[in-house]
Amino acid sequence: MLPVFLAGAFFFSLLAVSGELTSVDEYAARAAAREPLIYQAAYTFGSESRFKALTARDRGAQVLAVGTSRVMQLRGEEFPAGDFYNAGGAVSSLGQIRPFLQYLPAESRPETVILCLDQFFFSGWDALSSPSQSYEPASPRFETADAFFRLLRDFSLGKIDPVAILTADKNVIGVSARSRGSGFLPDGSYRYGKTALAPDLSFPVEMEAVRDGSGRFLHADEVYAPALQELERLLDFCRAEGIAVVAFSPPYAPSLYAAMAESGGYGYLDGLAEKLGALCQKYGAEYYDFTCGPNAVDEEFIDGYHGGDRVYARMVKAMLEAGSLLNKYAAPAAIDALLALPGGNPRVIEIPE
Repeated sequence: MLPVFLAGAFFFSLLAVSGELTSVDEYAARAAAREPLIYQAAYTFGSESRFKALTARDRGAQVLAVGTSRVMQLRGEEFPAGDFYNAGGAVSSLGQIRPFLQYLPAESRPETVILCLDQFFFSGWDALSSPSQSYEPASPRFETADAFFRLLRDFSLGKIDPVAILTADKNVIGVSARSRGSGFLPDGSYRYGKTALAPDLSFPVEMEAVRDGSGRFLHADEVYAPALQELERLLDFCRAEGIAVVAFSPPYAPSLYAAMAESGGYGYLDGLAEKLGALCQKYGAEYYDFTCGPNAVDEEFIDGYHGGDRVYARMVKAMLEAGSLLNKYAAPAAIDALLALPGGNPRVIEIPE
């Protein structure tokens, strides 16, 4: 039994060395103190949303990006004149955003929110008939035995690199961050790591969802009215609190968007941008529609609805050129410099850590 025991001890040590056994709250406190952490746990359910929420609460950034994973590619390097934090992932639906901002102490609320308005918020996808009344960070769940056996499974499938886990920098936390190079950077933005190297550009999962009208790709003919009402409540709250709002709808990969249009199942998208723009204008907020771009190609996407670094850098540039108040924090020359960085991966800008 000695070899079995030693093998078990070795794999358990991978969990310990990677930091997976340590409380998410401890890492959030360190991130809020602006320690240079890169964080992504693989086996703690709910860790990401809690990490983001607690960090945003205690950090008190001047510019806060808020939304789902489709806002995570906005980076601090794009806003060098402001204290920026990307809280993407702290919320997963439109109904959580206002309670999330209310959850932040008054002294931690941002001066400006960059708000990601996913198109599917307005399809009725998340059944937003009664939005959340309060926000509480997720309670992470870590089960040692389950994590251990999942680690063994991932090792057998070649998904983890034990050498990388054991030799990574001490500020890289979690099996995913150490083994795949993915994770949340110190500014809260997300690095895809190995996921960005060779994605399947046929987007099979998303294409099937479009055909079936399932999940976030729910078929809907009309804009879901309660979602517009909740957005209005959110904008009213921000105006009352003196929080400036720069909102945008993120892009789809061109081939996926073409499939959505061809399916005929997404009538709610017709005129959605005009409705969102008018509502934002009513409350003194900015709105930008990037559903079809700007100038994106499939090769620049991680999957059918997550653009890479270059897509998002061009989006920020377009906002600045349109006269966005983000000019207060950003430097157009810095955006141009990021886009001009050499590299063979069309999805990734190799931003220095």
